[in-house]
Amino acid sequence: MRNIDTIIERLKIATDTQTDLALAADMGIRSNTISTWRKRNRIPYEHLDKISQQMSIPMDWFLKDEKEPHPYRRGIPLLKSIPNQWPDVYPEEIESYLKFPSSSENYWAIQACGEGMAPMVRDGDLVIFEIWEEFSEGDLILAMDPWGGLLVRRYRKRHPDFFLISENPDYPPQQIDNRYELIGLVRAVWHSVRF
Repeated sequence: MRNIDTIIERLKIATDTQTDLALAADMGIRSNTISTWRKRNRIPYEHLDKISQQMSIPMDWFLKDEKEPHPYRRGIPLLKSIPNQWPDVYPEEIESYLKFPSSSENYWAIQACGEGMAPMVRDGDLVIFEIWEEFSEGDLILAMDPWGGLLVRRYRKRHPDFFLISENPDYPPQQIDNRYELIGLVRAVWHSVRF
């Protein structure tokens, strides 16, 4: 088992924090709690379990002597754009990472462009999506049109065809054909602040 300082350092890596104060704030605990852990040389299990669950990091990574610095994702990658070689992504194509509870390795984020789904999704909002292949009627999905434009739309079937439907009445339905790439299922939208 690791010593307490090493476990706390692993918690900082997992939460992408630098100081005890920032770690405490990120975990939602009082600022002096971490120094108490050090004095007692133990961390209550529920705190480790919470971070382990939220960040999808196995508990063993915090407690055992593993050599790799941090083999697990530190959040959801915010892409600059959908790369041509999707779903292969290179580090330079990632703008930053977002903290998002209950995310998986298949979760990604991108900034919405345009008003095609307004008011649900607006220009500048962050769209969190999961790589997905099977869509159901009414799903909110992320797709790429034949010209490389990114679309957030509802998936609809009008027998025998499939369409991408906008919430904004100014945008007509688009029939899906082999030129469209269906990328993922939208899991959340973080709205940008407008003044």
